Parts: sequence; C-alpha cells; structure tokens
Amino acid sequence: MENIKTFHTKSKNFRVGVISDTQLPPFARRRRQDDRFVRHLKTALETFRNIGVDMILFAGDIGDGGTKYAFRTYKEVLDAVYGDEKPIVQTIMGNHDHWNLNLFHYTTISLCKAQCAA
Repeated sequence: MENIKTFHTKSKNFRVGVISDTQLPPFARRRRQDDRFVRHLKTALETFRNIGVDMILFAGDIGDGGTKYAFRTYKEVLDAVYGDEKPIVQTIMGNHDHWNLNLFHYTTISLCKAQCAA
C-alpha cells in the first residue's frame, strides 16, 4: 500500500481531463514544418484550464517518437498554459513514447522526474 499515491483537491467534484495521442514532433525541424500538433495540445490544455480540471490524465503517445525534444515540448506547452498553477498530471506512456528509447538514452523515468518536479 505504500506505492498508492493520494491526491487532494479543494473541488467538490473531482474533474479529470483525458488526452492522448498528441504525437508531438520528435525534432525541431519537423515542428517548423508543421506545428499543428503543438497547437492542438495547447488548445486542449487551455480547454482543461478553462473548465477547471483537477487532474489531467495523459493516456499515451505524447510524441511521435521517444525523443527528448518531444517530451520537452510537452512540458513547455504545459508550463505555458498553466504556469505554476498546474493541476495533478498523470502520464501513461504509449508505444510512440518508447520508440528510439535506446538511441536517445531517454527513459520514461527521467520524464517523470522532470514532470513531477514541475
């Protein structure tokens, strides 16, 4: 039971926003060519912020490849929309988030550390 995480909120009704498959670009070059995935993520997070979700559940495939760039982009957009007033964020890694894992030496644990520290 020590591994169960407990969350607290001031809300009477606990609201959860669920998002998945943003497929953020793995490299800056691809983002410069087509930034719609980043724009869609920002719009979704702004909607969650505007309706006052207590928790965001990201159900996988943050990026279109498990690159540092895609994960950094996710964190940058989250920070831009919420600043220091972030709701609880829980992320489930999808198959696209694990692609190129050995090539880029980036693990889901380091993403969690970066995200949880924010």
